[in-house]
Amino acid sequence: MNIRYLSAVGAVLALVSWSPPPPAGNGAGTVVFDLISPQDGAVVPAGTNVEWRIELSVSSLDNLGLALASVDLLQAPSNPEPIAFRLGRAGGTAMRDFDRPRGFPNPGALLDESGFGGSLLDSASRLVQIGGAQNTFGVAPTCLGPNASVCMGQDTSVNAGIGQGASAQVLARGSFRAPATPGSYTVQLDSMLANTLASVNAAPQASQVRRAQVDAPTGSLTFIVQ
Repeated sequence: MNIRYLSAVGAVLALVSWSPPPPAGNGAGTVVFDLISPQDGAVVPAGTNVEWRIELSVSSLDNLGLALASVDLLQAPSNPEPIAFRLGRAGGTAMRDFDRPRGFPNPGALLDESGFGGSLLDSASRLVQIGGAQNTFGVAPTCLGPNASVCMGQDTSVNAGIGQGASAQVLARGSFRAPATPGSYTVQLDSMLANTLASVNAAPQASQVRRAQVDAPTGSLTFIVQ
């Protein structure tokens, strides 16, 4: 795992999210990421609000559901001008267990902010480490910061089956404005990471996770600015 955490809170997430790569046939399963936008393939005026969402689907029978998901949102070097990304947000009710205070997202730009919607890098041209993790330790860590106001991993009840329903699970969603320079623009997923549950145990016993295989058959979107 490529660890880019720069705070004590981030170090906690690094411990939660790390797991060894699975040997072949260990039953860790596959997590499929998709990047979806109503503007995909469309011709849009400059300044149009381009919406995006990241969905994921977890294989069944070989695991017990999603434990962690993290992904970056990048743009093609061939874009006529850089897109200025904005922070995303958690995709639905199920993601509450992956975001603070229940779960372990990355730290935000400020101590009291969640980084579930990603971190902006390189003048907002990259949105990295979107996502978070359930607390599979079985115990809740001590809250940090002034007046113990920064809380993570407070929900020790692990939820099985996330991402394994008939419909894909929305991990995160957001939007950005189409740039002013005419031309074709592409945005794509990168650095996908997912853990799945190998066992689910009642607290204070820890639940086991495994590194899943990942795929992104629909991992990009393209639009044209006129």
